[in-house]
Amino acid sequence: MRVPASESAVFKIVRLLALPLAAGVLLPGCFWGEIDGGARFTVSAGNVDQYVDLLYPIEKQSLWQDVFADRALVCEPDDDDCDPDDRVRSDLVDLFLRYDTTRVRGLMTQKGDLQLTAHLDVGEAYKALVDDSFGDWDYMTRSDRVYGVSGDGCDPGVDTEDRTGVGLCVFDEINSNATEYQRLSEDIRLVILLNLPGEDDVRSVECQDAPRTFESSDWDLPRTLLVNYDAVGPVEDGDETRYGNPDDEEDPPLAQCEYEVFSRLNVATQVFGGDYYGEGEDNADLTIEEARDETNEPLVGTVILEELSLPGEDGPARAKGRYHLAFTAQRFSQADGQVVFEGSFDTEIRNDPVSVENPDRDIDLDPGEGDDL
Repeated sequence: MRVPASESAVFKIVRLLALPLAAGVLLPGCFWGEIDGGARFTVSAGNVDQYVDLLYPIEKQSLWQDVFADRALVCEPDDDDCDPDDRVRSDLVDLFLRYDTTRVRGLMTQKGDLQLTAHLDVGEAYKALVDDSFGDWDYMTRSDRVYGVSGDGCDPGVDTEDRTGVGLCVFDEINSNATEYQRLSEDIRLVILLNLPGEDDVRSVECQDAPRTFESSDWDLPRTLLVNYDAVGPVEDGDETRYGNPDDEEDPPLAQCEYEVFSRLNVATQVFGGDYYGEGEDNADLTIEEARDETNEPLVGTVILEELSLPGEDGPARAKGRYHLAFTAQRFSQADGQVVFEGSFDTEIRNDPVSVENPDRDIDLDPGEGDDL
């Protein structure tokens, strides 16, 4: 999948009436790898309806609506008399689910790129959460956090200032009805595509010293790869290096001998757009050199490739690494709609024939209220 510089960093959310999006996703047969990671879903009063049948069963919809409804701006629990400017939202929580799946495919596409596709199951993640006595959710019950503050209950009939924190309400609901949540079966597909260079990609001046063909031994690993949907090359800006502006014709395109990461998130028939490195607040002040540092924890918008051997080379063909990817969904509310996936992958690479089509994209990063999503 070669992505031109004119394409947007955020995919348009589209309904797939047919399913040719990624033929490899739907191929029958065995899976060939594993992923161990976690997902963080940002849930708020503005988007809670969009998580029906994903994070909660449809018969629980009105209950979840009530939990998040009528939540006011409040002071932090340790500050009973804060200034109005210091008040924080109490209708917002990051719901964390850990997953461990062996339903992972590693495939070489017909264009010579490496596609990793993981199938994740929310119901299984809830089961793991219950089996672990909600060890990953202690933050939701901490009384020193807005979403874990104790109160007189979760019902919107309770006075706003006396309501129990939204995180504690969600925790109590799932803990009390765990069996119902373990039945959730929505298939989440996480797709990571490494845009590997080939013989036709190394003809530019920037790449004239690069190998004429792509071999795993040609690059030092571990290697930090940036998620870069605009495919614009680095630009020297004073003492630091930044990614260029895709709207500036003077900024160079990404050198074709470099290989970067593209990703997407499929939930049922919906496709959600990945945030590129440097777009999120977590990475706003980091340079490209800092992103490429070998860190213990991958930065948001990066994939650390630790091991890579391709079909046809010596030894088994496999890919190992870690990732930290963020996805923003207009459907899940522009302000709050984010899903973050982090984890590690280890998968065998197959040469099965598969064609990957580019999802539709929308260059409008700030759609108006009247836009058709």
